[in-house]
Order: sequence, then structure tokens, then C-alpha cells
Amino acid sequence: MTTKSEEKTAADKCDGQSISDAIFFDDLDSGIHKRSDDEPSPEFHADIPYLTVYDDVKPFDSTHDVFISGLKINVRVEDTDRVTPTALLAPFAAINPTRYSIHLQHGEFEWTVRKRYSDFLRLHHRLKLFRTSLALPLPTKQHRLTREAIRRRQSSDTLPSLSMKPETFMSDEDFRHRVDTLQTYFDRILCSPIYRCHPELLRFLKVSQFSFVASLGMKGMENFIRKLSGGRKYAVQCFGRKTCCARWLDRYLIVKDTFVAYVRPHDGVIGDVLLMDHKFAATMKEDHVIQIRNSSRTLEVRFHRLRYAYDWEAFMNQLRVTKGADFTQLNRFSSFAPIRSQSRVHWLINGEDYMSTVADAIEGAKEEIFITDWWLSPEIYLKRPAKKGHFWRLDKMLQRKARQGIRVYVLIYKEFSPAIVLASLHTKEVLTENSTNSIRVLRHPDRVTDANSTVFWSHHEKLVVVDQQIAFVGGIDLCFGRWDTSAHPIIDAGQAGSASSAPGAPGTSNGARMPSASDKLQKRYRHDGADLYMHDFLSHKSDENSDLSQLGNLVDMIQSTLASGNRPAARWRKMKAVLRANNLHTGNGTDGAAKTNGDAAADNGASSPAAKAVRNWHKLKHTVQVAKPVVSPSATEMEAAIDFRPPPGQDVRMEAAVTCGQLFLGKDYANYYMCKFVQLNQPYDDLVDRQQVPRVPWQDVGVLCMGAIARDVARHFIQRWNFTKNEKAKNNQRYPLLLPKTYDHIPIDEAMLKKGFKCNTQLLRSVAHWSCGSPGTEKSIVNAMVYMIETSQHYLYMESQFFISIAGSNDVTNPIAQKLYDRILKAYHNNETYRVYVTVPLVPTPVPTIVWNFKSISHGDGSLIRRLQHAVGDPYRFIRFFGLRNWAQLNGNLMQSLVYVHSKLVIADDRIVLCGSANINDRSLLGNRDSELALYIEDTEFVKSKMNGVDYQAGRFALSLRQSLMRNHLGGDAALDLSDPVCDHFFNEVWGRIALNNAAIYDQVFCVIPTNHVSNSQEYESMSRSRENCLAEKNPDEALEALLAVKGHLVEFPYDFMAKESFEITIARYKTAGLLPLSVWI
Repeated sequence: MTTKSEEKTAADKCDGQSISDAIFFDDLDSGIHKRSDDEPSPEFHADIPYLTVYDDVKPFDSTHDVFISGLKINVRVEDTDRVTPTALLAPFAAINPTRYSIHLQHGEFEWTVRKRYSDFLRLHHRLKLFRTSLALPLPTKQHRLTREAIRRRQSSDTLPSLSMKPETFMSDEDFRHRVDTLQTYFDRILCSPIYRCHPELLRFLKVSQFSFVASLGMKGMENFIRKLSGGRKYAVQCFGRKTCCARWLDRYLIVKDTFVAYVRPHDGVIGDVLLMDHKFAATMKEDHVIQIRNSSRTLEVRFHRLRYAYDWEAFMNQLRVTKGADFTQLNRFSSFAPIRSQSRVHWLINGEDYMSTVADAIEGAKEEIFITDWWLSPEIYLKRPAKKGHFWRLDKMLQRKARQGIRVYVLIYKEFSPAIVLASLHTKEVLTENSTNSIRVLRHPDRVTDANSTVFWSHHEKLVVVDQQIAFVGGIDLCFGRWDTSAHPIIDAGQAGSASSAPGAPGTSNGARMPSASDKLQKRYRHDGADLYMHDFLSHKSDENSDLSQLGNLVDMIQSTLASGNRPAARWRKMKAVLRANNLHTGNGTDGAAKTNGDAAADNGASSPAAKAVRNWHKLKHTVQVAKPVVSPSATEMEAAIDFRPPPGQDVRMEAAVTCGQLFLGKDYANYYMCKFVQLNQPYDDLVDRQQVPRVPWQDVGVLCMGAIARDVARHFIQRWNFTKNEKAKNNQRYPLLLPKTYDHIPIDEAMLKKGFKCNTQLLRSVAHWSCGSPGTEKSIVNAMVYMIETSQHYLYMESQFFISIAGSNDVTNPIAQKLYDRILKAYHNNETYRVYVTVPLVPTPVPTIVWNFKSISHGDGSLIRRLQHAVGDPYRFIRFFGLRNWAQLNGNLMQSLVYVHSKLVIADDRIVLCGSANINDRSLLGNRDSELALYIEDTEFVKSKMNGVDYQAGRFALSLRQSLMRNHLGGDAALDLSDPVCDHFFNEVWGRIALNNAAIYDQVFCVIPTNHVSNSQEYESMSRSRENCLAEKNPDEALEALLAVKGHLVEFPYDFMAKESFEITIARYKTAGLLPLSVWI
């Protein structure tokens, strides 16, 4: 590495080149890099910005500056490979057989080019031709300026002459003189701006706009090659197959430290990117051809010289075991990513902390932003209260950064609209509006037009990456309903109503009056809506006479049709045929067919169970959809005709809500049990009457990570983005292929560094062919979860949206319940004190998951609690399940709501944490269903603590996260001793006792559902008829006094709720649930 003074001296020796001359030649508009007023002079230099590879795209035959401005290129020429002439060499090569090695250094970049003397002569002749063309007396102003400049710089720009003497007649002294001549030759032309940027010289030196971008890492190898078309292991939007139309195409191949890419020379656009993974290899084939392969593609490239092919094969295979080894080796848990030592991580509990930190990171972005979510609401406010207007609104933030030149890439799940409405098209249109093409949004998967797609699985992961330096992983989508505080308020009426919350909750109104028995209570909305949600399910009676046999294979028929090898239009025709054959489709698929799709069977006199089921399906769908998508086999986007433009007055409603003091604006005040999300193009219109209906709070956890682990998160996003781009928008230049940054240079913002703990980390995934393009299945999340259970010594703390795991079941196959059973049985036989805490939502959604949650936890002989009862007697001394609730009063009325637990978290022994987007169910853990992402975190810094009364070294990260969660759930009492989660006193008398007492109070005051007091349908009907006798109805004053004894939000799980009732998920019982395969719900 040269010093600044050395660089200045070297630059001054460049044969009379001056700063003023360089600036003058910049004005010739010859395609040479322009120096702005604030760019450093040649005595200084700055790194080439990373975004240059996307923003400064030019054809390879054009003149452009690819070198670092103001930095000299050091050259050393050697005749290191003097070849003896043979008859096998080409005639000219036999005359000049010696290969010269040109060693080049440009700042920290070093590389070597090997050429024969004939290559030098060819370059020399082309540069002379170029210089002659500049001197031609063409009648234009530019050429006149060029000629004048050349005359002024005649001495410095004159090309040295090269000898034509054949090497076969040269002596050693002649060789030394030729080497010196070549050395002088390159010193001259590399200091001249008119030659330094010439495409022939760039081609000779094997450099491009990708060579000296520090963020991309080492110089690597580059060269022009010919590429065989095809080779992907997933379908793309192109015609033909390799067997019938494969052809050799001119491309520019680039190898960096962890990826291989090729570029189209005619326009400079990246053609494809192969990330190094466990299947990466380079193999020599016949006819100068190398086969380069990874999990998603096999690429065949041809070199015009055999020795080039051997050099490239050796270089790539060396990278595979050196710089690329992190991804080509077999990593722990079979993950695609390695263990990262001493990473900076920090936990973020609930949406308030998570979204605020995400907002700060986005605001500090300098180059690019990656976002992927299951659901993304562009109108969400990341910081609250929204006193700065739209400044912290997500879409406004991203559009503001886009105007600053920051590139924003968003991947969102394209929902299966008959089952769920997330308005992903609305999200795309809002984000890309007025974004100057700097915000790019892709939705995936397409279900009718793409053979790789799936009907039922979703992209469930949630991540944000900023500059490939800072990343966020966890369970929190940037969407409506997710922002919440640790106090979990259930009301947010602002100044419009008199409100107060449970003790410790923010936003309590000092003007709230105490309720009295004379108040007129709103009985229907006294409960959270989960009661009504459960009632809707429990009140359905089985229809034993329904003939549902024809529905058994319907969905399989549809899915096999989508997976057929035909083109999109043909698959669409087959789909319509399947639907018509089952009385499920008529009409032409336009908006005008909205009625006929759902009611065709009735209109035609059909009354089959299938027709009834589909009528119910469409009736349900039209209650939650804004508009029905236009279905057209020729349209790339099925919903292209929906008008999602917001109606006038939305900003006025937002300002009124902020003025009123509301934190949860419009749709963000959500009660999922009372009302589905509708009219998402009107974000500031309330879904429910917040004067009468409580919101459902949201418990969630995310993780901030920095450094190499953030690069891994970015690499996962890049793999998914490139796969989706090739599948959906292969020829659309608005969506570029992305390149991963190097792991050698990872700058981290000092302000962010202060937030972190030092830990060892590893990125884990659940991905498969449909979700990321790789033929195999990665399920490293479940492998890590199993490892944590098996190796835990003292306790496990779990939070999950679902707990669906049944040992020995033919339906549910994930091993979590069995591993918990085995670990508890081991503790029982060894007389160990071992605890398992599991916190889940009391009423998960959708409804069929309620049944499977109870089947997994406590209902039936296969449930975990029942199996442990047979094995250890009392299972509750080892494992207990919990939920969360909260209460408040509004306008004198007492209200309660369960807190929806959405976290996906496992903590083991205060030393290891697994946090991400994966629930405990088959959808998340099997790998070939929903795509998921999680972070495995091991503490490296320890503090003194206790474990079952014995001194213990607890990890700082895991301990602080567990204690923060437990303190929040127990009411925020700072005096509580949470250091020992294993001892009997804490497990039974603190945590367990508070949960039981809180549950008993909610049962007494509100007669909540679910509850242990209801074990069958008869008891449920009896309770429903007598709910007016609950304390909140009979004596509100006494009810309030009882509620003041509630500590925090923790309640015991109702193990015996409907335990004597048997449920089967069928259409007759719950609308459309039985129409879908069982695997959808588990």
C-alpha cells in the first residue's frame, strides 16, 4: 500500500500529465469519466461507490473510466514463461512464443495478466488507429477541440514504438530490452487519459466497472467468454429449451470472492449471478469449456485458449476452499451460512422498539435498502406519535431515500386471494409511486403463470437490511396491527373518549371516571372479540349427510394443473377446465364475473356440496376484499386492473387522529377477531368503533445484527431477489440482479455499535425449490431447535404463535414435541430440576389452528401433556403453557382482550437464543413449505447469575432478553428477582402463581373464552346463556377492584377447554376450512 506522498510523486511523473490537462480532456465528451468540482484531485483518491455497478452501466465497447480517480496504476512486466516453439503452436505464436506477465497494482487491488507479444502488437495497432481517428479533420466542434488538445499534448500522448523483431531471433539482451520497452509503453499509456479509458486497453488488462469497487472485494478474474444458454434448475420467462435452441453467446465473466457473474458486453447489464454454495464447483470439459455449477444453475463457458480455461478452473476451485469456504463447506445445522464470531446483536421487544430502530437505520442508509415481509403496509408509521406528519411513514421514508439516490428493493408475499387479502398490489403501487424508479418491488409467487410456484405456502420471513451492514430479523412485519408497546394497551380513543388502562399502561387518562353500577354497559363489546370468534366456530353443527367426496382431490387437481409444464396460457385454460368440471367456475374471468364465480352453481340449479362450499368461500372472500382481481391469462399481474388509489380526505383523517392523541391510527387499531382488514386503500379509516371495541395487542420480538451476519442476511435476500427476478422479470431492466458485498470490508456505524452485545451468531432458514430456486430443502431452523432442546441443561423459554407438534402423528411430522418429551423424561429419570416455559396466543388464527394447538398441547392421548402425565405423573412441574391478557376501561365500561403472541423465540439456559419468523408447526419447520429466517445467537460475554440456587455464568444477551420479557409479562415490577428461572420458588410461587391468579380474575370478572370451566359444547352453551351473571355485568365496581389485583399480562393456559369435545375441520363445520388440505393449517 503506497502513501499519499508516494502516490503524488508517482502521479507527477506521468510524462507531463497535469490536472488542468486532465480536466481539459474530460471536456471532450468522449465518454471518459467526468470529474466534478468536489472530486479529489489526482493526489487524492476515493473508493468507487458500490452503486456504480448499477448506475454507471455502459457497453463494453464504449470509452469509460473504470479506475479509481487520482490513483496511479503500477505496472511491472516480466518474461516469466518463455515457451520453446513447436509445430503445435500457431504460426505467429511460433515466431513469438514467449508469454509476458504484467503485474498490476491499483491501490489495494493486485492482478496479473499474461500475454504474448502478438497481443501487445494488436493493442498497439488499435490504439494508433484510435489516435489517428481523433486527429481526422471532421467539421464538428468536438473534433476541433480534440485536435487542438492533441497538438498541445503531442509529446505526452505519442505512442512509443514497438519492435517487430521475432523472438526466435532474439538474444537474452534483446529480451531484457523488450521487457523494458513494454514497461515504458504501459507507464505511458496508463497515465494518458485518452488511452487509459479506451475499451481495447480495458479488454487487454481484463478490467471493467466491477474490478475496483471495494465493496465487491478482491479484483478476482475477468475475461470475455462464450456462454451456453440455459442451465437453470428452475423455469424462467424465456422460450425454448436447451435441447432445441441452446446457443453460444458472447459474455463477460467475473469471479469475485463469493460469487460468479456474467455481464452482457453490448449493454453492460448483469446477466446472471451464481452465489457460491455447498454445490459450487468448476469442472473442465472438452473443447476449452468449463462447467460452473451451484445449487440453482449449471453454467457452461468456453474460452478461446485452453490455458485460460485451466487457469480459470484452478482459480475458482481455489476460491471454493478459501474465501468461499464459508458457503461451500458443510455448516452447522446444515445451514447455508457459517458461524460468525463476535457479531454485534441486540434484541428488540415489540413493535415500538423494533420499528423505531428500523426507522433510524433506514434514515441512515447510504446505498441500498432490502425489505421482505409476509405483509407490508406502506402507510405504517415507524415512530409514534406521528407529530412530524408523514416523516416517519414507511412509504414516505423510502421515497425520500430513493430521491437521495438510495436503491430500495422490496420482496413481498403475493397472497392467495381466495384465502387471505394482504393487498400486495396496493403495496407495490404505493411504494413505486413517484419513486424515480429507485424503489423496486417484486411479489412472489405467481400461482397460475409460474410452474415453480405453490398454491398454499407463503414467504413468511421478515427482514430489513441497510447497506448490507445492518440487518433486522424476527417476527415483526412492517404492517398494520404490529406496532405495540410492552404495556399492550387495548384502547386508544384519544381525547374523543374517557379512557384508562391497566396499571402501568401508557396513555392512561387522568380524567377517566370510575364506573358505577348505573352505567349502561356495552355488553357485546365487553369482550375482545375472540369470544365471538370462538362462538362462530363452536356453534357449527356437523352435517353427517353432506357428501363431500368430490372435494377430496379438487385442490390436488388444481395444484397439479399449475405445476404442469405448459406455458401460462395453456395452464390457465386447464385451470378453467378443472373449475368448470367441479361447478366452480363460469364466465370469462373479468370483474364482471365476480358474481358468477361464486354463484354459478346456484344460478344453474346446482346444489352439490361442492357448489355450496364454493358459494360460502366466495361469500366470505367478498366480505374482506376491496375489489376482485381481473383474471387474464395474458396479464403478467393478475390484479392489474384494481384501482387502489386512496379516496380524498385520508390525510385530513390522519391529522385529526394525531391531534386527538392517538397512537394507533386508522387500520392500525385492529381487532382481528371482530373484523378483517378491508379497504386498505383507506388507511386512516377505522376498522372498528374504538369507543366500544378494544384492540388486540401484539407481543413480538426482533433482533438487530451488524457486521458479517448482516452480510449473510443480505445474501439470503439477494438469492431470493435474483431467483424471483429471473422467474418473473428476466428481461425487465428495471429490476437488476443484485451482487453480494465482500466480507473483507464491513464498516459499521458507531451509533449502532453501541446498541449491541458481542455474540457468536448463525443465520438459519427454511427454504426449498419454490421459495429460493435451489432444488434441495434447507431446514436448519428445526435442526437448531432440536439441538437446543437436546443440549439444554436447566430450562427452555419459548414464545410462538402456534404450538402444533404431535409425536407419532401421520399428519404433523415436526419433532419438537417428541424432543421436549424426551428431554423432560430424561430430567425425570435423572431427578433433575428442569423447566420449560411456553407462551402462546390463547386463540390463534385462523380457526383450524385452534384445534391443532389443543391437540398438540393437552387434548387427546397424543398431546404432550397427556403423554407426560402417563410418563412422569405431574407434567406441570416440568412444563407449563401460558397466554397473555390485558384489561382497561373506556367511557366507564370495563373491557378485556387477549394479547396475541406472535413471537418466534427460544431461549436456552440463559446462553443461547433462537429468534426469527418460524413458528412451532410443520409449515415453518419442514423447509419445503413456508420460507422462514431465524438467527441463532450464542453468548460470549457472561455475568454472575443463579440457576436452581447455584451460582451460574449467564450470557448477557440471553439473560437480559429473558428478564425483560418476563418482567413485562409480570407487570414491570422492578423489585421482582428474575435471576433464577429454575428454582421452585420462581417457577411455582412467582411465575406460576401470578398466571393462575390472573386467569382466575379474568374468569370471574369477564367469563372469558377459552377457559378451563368449559370442557364440552353443553357447558359452553350454558356459559353463553349465563354470561350476564359475570362480575363485570353484575357489579362493575367490585369487578374493577378485582382487576386491580391483576399483575401484568400473564395467564395460565386453559388446558381443559373443550377437552371432551372432538372436532374435525370440515366445510360443514367451518366455512371453507375443510376445502383446503390439512397441511395448510399445521
